[in-house]
Amino acid sequence: MTDLAQTQKAIAIYPSSIKDIRLVDTELPSIQDPDDAIVKIHLAGLCGSDLHIYRGLEPFDNPYVMGHELLGEVMILGSGFGENAAADRPELYRTLKVGDKVISAFSVSCSECEYCKVGFSSRCIHSALLGSPKLPGAQAQYVRIPKAGGSLVKVGGLDIRDESLLLLADILPTGYWAIKTTLRHPHVAHLRNRAVLYLAIIGLGPVGLCNLISCVDIMNQWATEETPLSLSILAVDSNEDRLHNAALTVAKSVGMTSQRVDIKFVTPEDALEHAKEQWGGVHAVCELVGNNGALRLAYDIIRPFGVITSIGVHTAPSLPFTGNELYAKNVSLSFGRCPARSVFSEALAVLLRQRDVFGVGEGQLIDKVVGFGGADGDQNVKNGYDDFDKGVGGK
Repeated sequence: MTDLAQTQKAIAIYPSSIKDIRLVDTELPSIQDPDDAIVKIHLAGLCGSDLHIYRGLEPFDNPYVMGHELLGEVMILGSGFGENAAADRPELYRTLKVGDKVISAFSVSCSECEYCKVGFSSRCIHSALLGSPKLPGAQAQYVRIPKAGGSLVKVGGLDIRDESLLLLADILPTGYWAIKTTLRHPHVAHLRNRAVLYLAIIGLGPVGLCNLISCVDIMNQWATEETPLSLSILAVDSNEDRLHNAALTVAKSVGMTSQRVDIKFVTPEDALEHAKEQWGGVHAVCELVGNNGALRLAYDIIRPFGVITSIGVHTAPSLPFTGNELYAKNVSLSFGRCPARSVFSEALAVLLRQRDVFGVGEGQLIDKVVGFGGADGDQNVKNGYDDFDKGVGGK
């Protein structure tokens, strides 16, 4: 990078007004710590949580570079990398090389602290979210990755297209982790010996689709076991286009031909009526939107001793139910950020089994890939954010 210009193109958000997104020239990132790596971006994602910032729901004081999903190539490594790195450190400190193709978890994960070691990498003691006021993001030509020996994963040699691999930076691990956490909860796990498990998935954006496909995939794995369980799912969204596209996409997933899985694609109003009147409520809800309307619907359709897993980024100052309401139903409520680095290998296994779904184009999870080079770059950026904000298309 020493031969390159000292500036790069990047997509930055400005605090001057709501939805003030711009393509700007900014300084190239540099090594600040021996454990840093500088990565050249090949692909970056636009995520639903980016819209919270774009819509003005997360106040900030100074402009910063957006984006927390990336696939790229290692350009520079800090002095902490090399064959002489300590043997008790993550392997990448000894094996990562310039030129390696990598994905980064969307938040810094050292893979060395107590939280990382037990699988809670999203609460790493060095945690910092890419594309936040604390750490410039990946919607740029280059990005600095702190604690790169723990945060990065080498993905060279995998027989799958880069656009699909990008999903492993955030949304596929997040969707997978939400359903894994839900199904392993003791109030749900003991129901595997019953005939039917009733589940609702609220929000059919990209993360919701990953959640739904992961759910089908898990049931497909369970089909090889001696269990009578079948799964009835309410897949819920208020956007009719998303309901239609979700049905097309999920129809291609491995396991959908199984009689063990039945999915109904419904609006929130229909979900409330169906869950209460025909099922007597659902055993569990995965809430993937991150607003109080979705949370309240989750509570209204949950059965006593039900489980609500919410992985949406919530910005409201209070929740839409009281502690007494949760008590009255014995509801178990789980919130928080996915430990993406910890579940990476499990999410990769889902991706490889379901590769026909996680591609680009109609009936697949990725809608399109957009560049921001050339004279129209700034307008392309603004249009891309505007379309995503309006729910036009998918990932």
